[in-house]
Amino acid sequence: MIRLVLLLSLLTPVSALAQAEVLLVHEAKCSDLLGVSSTFEASGVTIKDDQFYVVFDNDDRIARIDLDLSRGELLGQKNTGTDFEGITWDPVRQRFYVVIEAKFTGRTMQPVILELDAELQILTHHDISYDLARPNKGCEGVAWFEHEGDSHVLLLLEGKEDQDLGLALVMKFAGEKLEPVARLTLTPMASFKDHAGIAYHDGMLAVVSQSSSKLWVGTLDTRDWTVDEGKIYQFPRKDGKVAYGNIEGVVWLDQRTLVCVSDQPKEGRDEHQAKGESIHLFRIPD
Repeated sequence: MIRLVLLLSLLTPVSALAQAEVLLVHEAKCSDLLGVSSTFEASGVTIKDDQFYVVFDNDDRIARIDLDLSRGELLGQKNTGTDFEGITWDPVRQRFYVVIEAKFTGRTMQPVILELDAELQILTHHDISYDLARPNKGCEGVAWFEHEGDSHVLLLLEGKEDQDLGLALVMKFAGEKLEPVARLTLTPMASFKDHAGIAYHDGMLAVVSQSSSKLWVGTLDTRDWTVDEGKIYQFPRKDGKVAYGNIEGVVWLDQRTLVCVSDQPKEGRDEHQAKGESIHLFRIPD
């Protein structure tokens, strides 16, 4: 019997063994929290002073939401034509960084980082020197971390047409300038259909996929700027089918809890409607 069990375990694909489901802790609709009957295509989330800050790719106001998901408010003035894809908070420089997925800069399309103060006032912007293949395949997320006393950011990018793998640019602040450091190829997530959000916490990385409805958790080695194999989790299913098909942004709440936000369900995907345009707390199983 022991030999049979061992043989079956060897024959079982690694992906099947690794993909446990994360556990839902709590969730709420953005419209309910904000008291506004509208469409909120949530795309990124961060934490500052025990509150969540959420950005949207159809509204350049920023939502501030209590950690217990009891209430929230919209900050700023609504304009059109924005495409915010991520937000992160830098407690060292006391800055928010908000990413615009793609912007024409001359003859090419490149990601842009907006730098905001603690009151959400735009101070400056940083054009990222990375040419994009298509406008909707640009920067999908941003995460701050400190390394050797300097503020760094990770920019999550979709692979180009000749590169299916996702990519993360490592950049650091040198004074007021943002300089490139390294590129991370996200090989452990090669099976993901897309890459929709990234988060960093004490050496741990998390990357979410909207189309695959999955989460990768692993370790970043800053000595050679590589990631380990980590582990892939599924977001909860309903009757064996994808329920969370719109996850976009992610941030760590603690070492075992992740906070995600979700976009508006794509046309024809009514089964994802119940979980769209929301904020969700998930716990990684033991």
